[in-house]
Amino acid sequence: MATETLHQNNPTDLAPVAPVRGKSVLLSLLDGPPLEPARRARAERRRRYPRRTGTGNRQRYMQEIASTTDLAESCRVHRKLNRNVLIATTTLGLTTGGALLWAPLSYLGAVGIVLVSRHTVMDAVAQWREQRRIGVAAMSALVKILLLANFQFVLCSLSVMLYASNRKLMHTVRDHSTRNMIDVFRQTPREVWVMRNEVELQVPLDSVTTDDVVVVHAGEMIPVDGRIVHGSGAVDQHMLNGESQPADKHPGDEVLALTVVLSGRLYIQTERTGEQTAAAQVAHILEKTVGMKTDTQLWVESLADRTVLPTCLLGLAALPWVGPLNAIALLYSHPNYKITLAGSVSMLNGLNIAAHHGILIKDSQSLELLERVDTVVFDKTGTLTSPEPQVGEIHCMARGWNQNRVLRMAAAAEYKQSHPIALAILAEAGRRDLNIPSVTHTDYHLGQGLLVMVAGHEVRVGSASFIQQCELALPVALQEIQQCCHAQGHSLVLVAVDRQVVGAIELHASIRPEARTVIQRLRQRGVSEIIILSGDHDIPTRVLAGELGVDRYVAQILPEQKADHIAELQRQGKTVCYVGDGINDAIALKQADVSVSLRGAASVAMDTAGVVLMDANLNHLGALFDLARGVQRNIRRTFLIVLLPHALSAVGAALVLYHGMVPTMVLTMGGLLVGIYNGARRFIRLEPSADAQPDAETPHQVIPLLATDQTTQAPSPPGQADDMILDKVS
Repeated sequence: MATETLHQNNPTDLAPVAPVRGKSVLLSLLDGPPLEPARRARAERRRRYPRRTGTGNRQRYMQEIASTTDLAESCRVHRKLNRNVLIATTTLGLTTGGALLWAPLSYLGAVGIVLVSRHTVMDAVAQWREQRRIGVAAMSALVKILLLANFQFVLCSLSVMLYASNRKLMHTVRDHSTRNMIDVFRQTPREVWVMRNEVELQVPLDSVTTDDVVVVHAGEMIPVDGRIVHGSGAVDQHMLNGESQPADKHPGDEVLALTVVLSGRLYIQTERTGEQTAAAQVAHILEKTVGMKTDTQLWVESLADRTVLPTCLLGLAALPWVGPLNAIALLYSHPNYKITLAGSVSMLNGLNIAAHHGILIKDSQSLELLERVDTVVFDKTGTLTSPEPQVGEIHCMARGWNQNRVLRMAAAAEYKQSHPIALAILAEAGRRDLNIPSVTHTDYHLGQGLLVMVAGHEVRVGSASFIQQCELALPVALQEIQQCCHAQGHSLVLVAVDRQVVGAIELHASIRPEARTVIQRLRQRGVSEIIILSGDHDIPTRVLAGELGVDRYVAQILPEQKADHIAELQRQGKTVCYVGDGINDAIALKQADVSVSLRGAASVAMDTAGVVLMDANLNHLGALFDLARGVQRNIRRTFLIVLLPHALSAVGAALVLYHGMVPTMVLTMGGLLVGIYNGARRFIRLEPSADAQPDAETPHQVIPLLATDQTTQAPSPPGQADDMILDKVS
């Protein structure tokens, strides 16, 4: 329901209007029953001078944007941990008082020790029942039981307090990192402005439907996914795809939630709202990713569990020589849960850095495997080349026809089409400021071309085979042009008017501007082999491979055969990263060790790749490899920082270099804190413009590898390549 009418205007009128905001929900609640004068004055001061910063405001803001399920679970865990910390602190005070003042207080403190430690004992029992093995929970419980058995109430309560504090600290750090990474994709405004009956209204975001046109002014965040129906402006998209420069948006362009309008005013036809937006889908994917663990983390956890029993036996064997306290200190030196928790903070930090730079990690295993990748396989169309071709030469075949006139007829026929060839022709007509005539009739021949009526004239636009099927003669000069284009890997679109071929338009597959730089940077990062897999013909694939300097290419290959080639590379002992468009390459993406998609932010939920480059280009591919190596180095360094103090305390306890539990507690707690700091710090900086243009190098020798089922086929006649390209895009 609308809360306030802003103004009545025509949506085409872009004159700046000062927005009048309605009362917030919080302020409307203050207009309730009468208050006492003092309370009313305080409420009025709070209304006029709201606090802008502070922990309380931040927590309330996080509660607004967090999902209800996550918030309830987080609050439940926080309450439990806070209760344990309170009990452990009280217990330490009681046992200290018992040691200094009155002994019975120590026995009262033992109740608190049991209350906090009971969950550890229950976990140990459950692990034994389910897996029939002694794990780190049993080790932690055993230390506390032995301290109580030796009447070391103060040391036991100190151990319990450190345990409770560690758990609270780790949950807080992990929760903070997770919210920083996930909830940033949920921070859409609570209320938005929509056009209804030519009136701009402020309504709750939850009430917006796909029939609404949302109005976003300069400085405001776009709350929905949709397309601009009116207005233009600069949009900052770095939060979603990592692009450092704002993008100019015009009518017909797609915009996504979580991006910010820097200038102008946009009228956006809503397509997706709430949990259906791309930003919300990213948040859902990240929620699943944060629970995943790399092989290194799993190996360390398994190692910690496997060393529990040997540590217990070592402590028992050392008991006669070092005494009971040092034997218990030897058990306490086991890293148990500390190494696992510190490692998870490092992984969360890496995922957080990636998400804020336009790299969506859907599978944390990919970060570990990227460090070992030695072979990168690229799809050709849409990955190394731009999805939309470019218009090259326009050939005129009839008297009285020039390039602009031929292009106008082709643009008129393709005006309502959305495939890449049509978009390329329309873009060229727009660059030349051509007036496109209207079409009265359209007859579409799937995969061949179009027949339209323009000002009473029959206009045919399509491939050479389509023109020949219409029984139109091809000029001899056009046949020579067609052979030349085929040899260079270009396609040709013919234009005929009133049964006469009047011209032809060359279409060139344009290489992505960042492709050469990315390939050179991959070689500098240790990638030994780069391969192109393409369903296109041999000539254009060979030309592209030569220009980019890749090692090998495979042409005329079906999507399912790409997976077979990747499997063959894996049988040769190679670790393969496949980079594709995420749609036609689903089988190849699943087969590769690491899969990277360039589909962008709008379709992350349907993408099968383990990594999605949100800006839909190759710029961040090198940064992805750098990030993977940085995360693995940081995790290994964190493990070493946590393990080293435990090893030193174990050696000290076994060799009686010190006596008692206090040195062991100090060393292990210090190692944990330093490990958390190392895992949570910003260990790498990813710059969007880091990949500068490399110096020119000698082109690599390209080895063609035709698909096995294509080697016996006869060469394609001139023009067939053009027909196949038109078939694919139509």
